[in-house]
Amino acid sequence: KSDTKLASELGSILDDEVGSGRIGEQSETLRLYLCRALGEFTVPEASPALVRRVIETNDDATTQAAVEALAVLSTNLENTGRSFRDQDAVVDAVLSASISTNSGVRNACGFTLGVLGGEKSVAGLLRLLGDPATDVRSNAALGLARLGQTDAYETLSEMLSRQDVVLSSKASADEMQSERYKRALIVVNALRGVTMLVDATNQPPPKSVTTLIKDLQQDSVAEIRSSAAAVILKINRIVE
Repeated sequence: KSDTKLASELGSILDDEVGSGRIGEQSETLRLYLCRALGEFTVPEASPALVRRVIETNDDATTQAAVEALAVLSTNLENTGRSFRDQDAVVDAVLSASISTNSGVRNACGFTLGVLGGEKSVAGLLRLLGDPATDVRSNAALGLARLGQTDAYETLSEMLSRQDVVLSSKASADEMQSERYKRALIVVNALRGVTMLVDATNQPPPKSVTTLIKDLQQDSVAEIRSSAAAVILKINRIVE
């Protein structure tokens, strides 16, 4: 993971594969694998090929994989006391992808911008709060929360207000379980976002948000109840 030569070689292989014009499942699998592998490195030499794939690739799956890999790589670099050689170039690349017509790419950009940080990332995340896709808005709010930006609270409130799913009698058990799981994941993520904001600002959330969280202590899902209770304890420590 710290081998700069290997990182550069894998980057070259990724460039060659994209440049070959090959299509099909085998080629796509290789491109995605190489993006993810580059993200696992702990040296900045792994980033140039990923940046190129973000700004030069017309394939949404590869673009998304490269954006996601940059988030992992950024965390790995930070954990080892390193950083990108050109942070602005990385942020600019992700910002350019954040206007993609593909919601999966935009969603990945919301997460990665929250990891990268900085004023440009915050501006991009604020724009993504108005995205037509619910998942993109949610991820943008979590990215802002990670960066201590209280603008996230409005969208976090929407996520916390997500009601338990009631499907028609025609819905299968698998459909019901899937929808309930998705709702629980959204609410738990929102609670995590509130926790990040409280930690970053050392201030309690707006009263309307606190009320929502208190109500969630009675939710039908055990994980939501326990997460909400933990957030209320954190809020109470600050208020007291």
